[in-house]
Amino acid sequence: LCAQAAVTAENGKIKAVLKEAAQRNPRLREAVLNLSRGKAESESALPDLDLAHLAAPRRLGDGGDGENEEEGMAEVSDEELGSVLYYNQFSLPIVNANAAPIEVTNDVARSGLWVLPAFVNHSCLPNVQRLIVWDCLFLRAGRDIRAGEELFDCYIESLQPLARRRASLESYGIRSCACERCRLEEAILDPGEVDGVLAAAAGA
Repeated sequence: LCAQAAVTAENGKIKAVLKEAAQRNPRLREAVLNLSRGKAESESALPDLDLAHLAAPRRLGDGGDGENEEEGMAEVSDEELGSVLYYNQFSLPIVNANAAPIEVTNDVARSGLWVLPAFVNHSCLPNVQRLIVWDCLFLRAGRDIRAGEELFDCYIESLQPLARRRASLESYGIRSCACERCRLEEAILDPGEVDGVLAAAAGA
């Protein structure tokens, strides 16, 4: 799956850039305001758009239908957009091509919003891998995926023990992940032993 960003910008400017784009294009506005804001009630509806437009939201309104509903639309609030970005934006990558092997890290100063990938749910045992190149976000199959099978991404650092993953997921409004991996670790691993192993590893 490949998706183009709705917007990319420096973190201090991305809300204003998104607000301008959403206010200018009512269909982009609909898609953005249907993204999760960390609560179940914000996830109850899907935008009335096909997958092609969700994957390439900058093309919305290019269909030649003459739609322009900017006049008379209520202004999108900064609070709404801030909440959407908090739960759905991804950092842009920094690539160090001079390192061997090549290093790819997160740019803490710049980020983007991708509409279609934002509808992909979380699992600590994901079946896709996320890769961002410029303003395009790719979801690559991490294993064989059956036709009709739901795609799952991992929102957090996956190589962490259960307690740390759950603490990180709280910032996304996920109180307790119940994926197969979490249920298995909860059933067979003692949290005290896990903490002991981590403490020993940190002191080595």
